Amino acid sequence: NEPAVPQALESYLTDQQIGALHQMENFGWRVAFIRRPLFQTPITMLQSSDHPNRYARLQDNGELEFNPDDVVLRA
Repeated sequence: NEPAVPQALESYLTDQQIGALHQMENFGWRVAFIRRPLFQTPITMLQSSDHPNRYARLQDNGELEFNPDDVVLRA
């Protein structure tokens, strides 16, 4: 029952992710959700405000991965 985007968002992100997120926000991207599986690295997903069905994973090094195969989006 955790919120999709935690209030302490930056505590889940690396410095590289924070920098990339600020850049992507200028292009209309926002954090859609952060999955927090037990004992694993959190998965941060961004969503385009221009194209709501377009998602990208924000990797630990700050790079974006469009259409990641291992992330299943829920309806």
